Amino acid sequence: DQLQLDVYGEVMDSLWLARKSGLSARPHMWALQCALIDFLDEQWRQPDEGLWEVRGGRRQFTHSKVMAWVAVDRAVRTLEEHPELEGDLSGWRELRDEIHAEVCARGYDPERNTFTQYYGS
Repeated sequence: DQLQLDVYGEVMDSLWLARKSGLSARPHMWALQCALIDFLDEQWRQPDEGLWEVRGGRRQFTHSKVMAWVAVDRAVRTLEEHPELEGDLSGWRELRDEIHAEVCARGYDPERNTFTQYYGS
């Protein structure tokens, strides 16, 4: 029952780096990555347990949102670098920008000039 959204960014970044480093891509790898992005598209707005799994229930952890952004960004970059692959490039760009805008608006404290652990903290 644990939701930990940051993991998707870590997985997508690792697969992007593997492809960039020359690891031969398998057809099922891209299908898996697309499925991960589809899941994030539906779930990234949800509070989660976060990286630290602190007591007190799920929260809108800034780190989790940033890592959701990383996941979508890596999918976008993959499509930009490999046009032979199929995916929703314009939709994923919009999703990436939406996550970025929310993190900057809700996960940043301009008074302290820092990102917060979770929205409103």
